[in-house]
Amino acid sequence: MANELLGYQFGDYFLNLKDKALYINNRQIALSERMFLFLNALLTASPELVSKEHLHKTLWPDRQVSDWALARIVSDTRLLLEHNSDTAKEFIKTARGIGYAIVDAQAVYAPAEAKPIKHFKACLWAGVFITIFALGFMAYKAHHFIKQQQLIAALTTIAKNQDYSYRAFKSQALRRNELVAQIEQRLNIKRKRQFEKFFAHYFEQMNKEELFIFSQIRAITTGSLYKANQTIYDTLENNPIIYEKIPQTKALAEHLKFWLNKYHAIFLQRSDMCLLYVGVEDGVPYPSHVDQLIKDWLKNNKI
Repeated sequence: MANELLGYQFGDYFLNLKDKALYINNRQIALSERMFLFLNALLTASPELVSKEHLHKTLWPDRQVSDWALARIVSDTRLLLEHNSDTAKEFIKTARGIGYAIVDAQAVYAPAEAKPIKHFKACLWAGVFITIFALGFMAYKAHHFIKQQQLIAALTTIAKNQDYSYRAFKSQALRRNELVAQIEQRLNIKRKRQFEKFFAHYFEQMNKEELFIFSQIRAITTGSLYKANQTIYDTLENNPIIYEKIPQTKALAEHLKFWLNKYHAIFLQRSDMCLLYVGVEDGVPYPSHVDQLIKDWLKNNKI
């Protein structure tokens, strides 16, 4: 019997085919379904090149999408690998206009199982039964431990990105208030609109200094905030058991889903937007105290 394929090792990363999860140094990293399919296709073919046509069929088997959608998956996967690795290695190679490859990967197999020896004496059968029972119990405990560690890793990722997002939000709020003050003083007005609408309304009237602050605010939205929100949402969706452990995270996922949809459908299409807020008026407010609930759970469950 052929050994079971467990996954692929590339650099410090291991793609687990059974769990459809990515690990680095035994730490799980949030991975979307299409990111998994993309990495699996490249690692299966490694070191050979995988064509863009094949990737389109693998990632979107039931519909046609533009090359932009594939390029977005490639870009997001590269950012994910670079963000979590201590090295500056570029794992995904590009053949412009043709396809992509990961050239340095190794398949990891499970050891072949030995065939059980038949025993005819009752005492030996009893020993076999006890051994199998003990091994089964140990396997159950090991499986439970692994699942618990995966849950801890996922919630640690969420907590880290929540802190990251909060720091980015505070930094952005300082620039937001600075820009409002400059526009109010120069135009001799007082802000009465919501921040999003205020900046969009006066975008065409901004001077160079104000546009510079505007671009800084927008960069925080497209960079730090988008990356953190997408990572938190993907981690929640890839680990639905979190919703059972901390029910308030379901509301967090709904809030982030609305934010991400608004980001792609509206924010990226408009150059006069620098902020992206989602709250009570949208029916999906950020659930209060959810950050602390996650930290409390980690504090009580970490070994």
